[in-house]
Amino acid sequence: MTTDADAGASLLPYRVAGAFSRHPQLALRSLARILALVASGQIPWVFLCALVTGRAQTINIGTHNFMDASRVANAPNDTVTRARLDACVFKGAVKNRATGEWEAVPMCSMNQARWSELYAERLAG
Repeated sequence: MTTDADAGASLLPYRVAGAFSRHPQLALRSLARILALVASGQIPWVFLCALVTGRAQTINIGTHNFMDASRVANAPNDTVTRARLDACVFKGAVKNRATGEWEAVPMCSMNQARWSELYAERLAG
């Protein structure tokens, strides 16, 4: 989701300032963490300068909204859930036991079935 109406009218700095003014401890912890990352070289100083001056082109922050196991189990009957699973970018590599090939499986599916099946199999064996 973007908060930018156009390149010159970003709401992001105001939203960040508002959040930090409501949660000053978060602001201090965030600043300390950023300084530690810059000091260790994990965030290059050049990038931080470009970010602060608006020269950094994009920053992508993703969140994941896991689906309930019952919803994932009903995916064959629900086109919306099936489409969400197909479009998911948060996937894990799982080896298909039948073919021996590695597959990218959405984490919601892994959390819904694969791990339960694996644990049940290990407990039974």
